[in-house]
Amino acid sequence: STGKTGTALAISGPGLTNILTPMAQAYHDSIPMVVISSQIPTAFIGRGAGFLHELKNSTIMAQSASKESRRVQSPDEIAPSLESAYRLAETGRPGPVHVE
Repeated sequence: STGKTGTALAISGPGLTNILTPMAQAYHDSIPMVVISSQIPTAFIGRGAGFLHELKNSTIMAQSASKESRRVQSPDEIAPSLESAYRLAETGRPGPVHVE
């Protein structure tokens, strides 16, 4: 172990569902990590249009295996959201944080 916060990237849909088990293990073992997942285009979120890799309530799904799951709404939010995610992953009881 390096003692540093881990980082993982995942695609939406199957990528996110496949990383939930390692996230849950990191949560159980108090291992800090930031999981960054992609998302379908904002205009299609929540419409149930059958968009490739669309998941219903992906952030709620990720919350079950993380300290927090948040969705970035605009490009301006990316850097502050990631900085906050790394701080949260390392603060208090360490654990995974999901950023979509």
